[in-house]
Amino acid sequence: MMEGEKLFHLSWTGKHLTAAVEMLMTVPDWANLSYNQCTNCPLSENKNKYCPIALNLNNLTEKFFSIYSHERVFVVVTTEDRTYKKRTTVEEALGSLMGIIMVTSGCPVLDHLRPMARFHLPFSSPLETSIRSLSMYILTQYLFNNKTESNSINIDLSDFEKIYAEISNVNNDFSKRLRAAGEKDANLSALTNLDCNATLVSFTLEDTLNDLKQYYSAYKRNL
Repeated sequence: MMEGEKLFHLSWTGKHLTAAVEMLMTVPDWANLSYNQCTNCPLSENKNKYCPIALNLNNLTEKFFSIYSHERVFVVVTTEDRTYKKRTTVEEALGSLMGIIMVTSGCPVLDHLRPMARFHLPFSSPLETSIRSLSMYILTQYLFNNKTESNSINIDLSDFEKIYAEISNVNNDFSKRLRAAGEKDANLSALTNLDCNATLVSFTLEDTLNDLKQYYSAYKRNL
């Protein structure tokens, strides 16, 4: 690698998209489940000594311990299907990387976003994130809800905002852990940027749906 270059390899085990990460020789105190545990965390210390997200993020946060969030970087993301390139800030690049690790770490709350990891879109805009999130949720309704006699389903978005409220809660509470994982602000700012996108998804839901109608007008004629 060139001087100053950082290389990260992400992989998953099994069909359930479980993050495969290196085992830690020494687990930091901030990874203990009881260390600023999220207020809506359903895990117990009796069965889980460590926060699964903290365990999986530690190797990443260590590499950005002394880096500022506003530093400029050139990022290359290579997947099986395509390659993405972008000049951006550490904050955005790290947030995108951090997000995909968090949702595949085994946190019961963030598990709702696990399907998005399979079709991850690096550096996605708030609108792109909203569309992908809504599409994922509606597909879930189709896959698991019972069909009616007319072979149709009732799409219910009532739980969508609740899910994102819980996710935002985890992001906010987890930031308290990250204060112990960085000398500079890169890690904390990356999570804050990630949470802003998640918050916008639920807060702008109605506007997003209205804006999307213009792209789907061709389907309206068949309804």
